[in-house]
Amino acid sequence: MKQCSASTRPLFVLLFSLMLLAACAEKLVDPHTSNNTQQPEPEPLPADASLYLFWVFDGRVPNNVELERIDATFDPGETGAHIFFKSGLPNYPNTGRLGSMERRNSPTDINYLPEGNNNLAFEEADVRGVQIRQPFRGANGEHELYFHIPMTGASAPVLSFAMMDEGAADGIQIDYSVTSGFQLWTQNGMEQSQTVRNLITGTYSRIVADFSGVEAAANNPDFIVRVRFLYDDGFASSGDRVTFNNVAVFAVVGE
Repeated sequence: MKQCSASTRPLFVLLFSLMLLAACAEKLVDPHTSNNTQQPEPEPLPADASLYLFWVFDGRVPNNVELERIDATFDPGETGAHIFFKSGLPNYPNTGRLGSMERRNSPTDINYLPEGNNNLAFEEADVRGVQIRQPFRGANGEHELYFHIPMTGASAPVLSFAMMDEGAADGIQIDYSVTSGFQLWTQNGMEQSQTVRNLITGTYSRIVADFSGVEAAANNPDFIVRVRFLYDDGFASSGDRVTFNNVAVFAVVGE
């Protein structure tokens, strides 16, 4: 059997042996190690930003109920922050659990923050999840999620959450409003790459929407983020859904 070693031989034999050495060394490289040398960088947060709000969807969210509003579970400033769901179906929340927002037992540690849940580790936190069910369009328009994030005494908000498609939508579109009363939706000040985000079918991914450059959000009690869904057939009703989890807002407090 040929050995990957070199010795005192004629020049051409030495060169051949060195080539064998290089080939053997290449085979000894761990492919898992080499593929993991470059990790994605975490999204930067504004200086002095801290956890401002957090939603953990655990057993406190009622099951088998058509939900319209979910209050933040971590809200030290008592801002009244909440998530509101507008269904595309009329007469919601009385649609026989069609086109609904409901609790779903689909936990993930993606974007889970113990400091937003009494410092409980993920394994102890009883995380569930929330689903948005088909059909995504109807006589009442289309499904929309509203993140009401009052920013009184705070600025530079960064919203993040985990979300996955389960056969219902390819992506989401994000915009916001800073006006009182009737909302005027805009994407000014947002990175274009964050206004539309693809969803992965069957796997949670972390979605980040950075509004730290939106000056009008600072100290604004009427700051609202809207999420809409992108799909091929909004009227489809095959029991498919989009599921989201672990919603967080970082902000600079006191400026």
